[in-house]
Amino acid sequence: MDILFKELAMGCSAEVREEKRRRWEGILVEQEGSGLSVAAFCRERGLNVHTFHYWKKRLRPKASDAATPNTSFQELELAAASPSSHHLEIIVGDVTVRVPPAFAEEDLRRVLSILAATTC
Repeated sequence: MDILFKELAMGCSAEVREEKRRRWEGILVEQEGSGLSVAAFCRERGLNVHTFHYWKKRLRPKASDAATPNTSFQELELAAASPSSHHLEIIVGDVTVRVPPAFAEEDLRRVLSILAATTC
């Protein structure tokens, strides 16, 4: 299929598509600087909210759009190591877990899993 036929089949030329992209890029920048919610911004300008979100997703893909599992993070405090202590110390809230150097990785995973389940 030649390029001209593709452009005709798609309904617009590359120039028109580029112009649309530039227009929507400008609209997205304007909305971000407006201080308005997307709904209010679109209402004021007579834009379709669904079209706005389509272009936002198309032009501003988030890293979180990738297939990544849901994760949550807990702040961990790292204790200052003294020369005589060679263990890892994990503090979450009121709970302190001291991990000696030879502690099995699988056991540590189980301990952290149980800790995460009880602190959430």
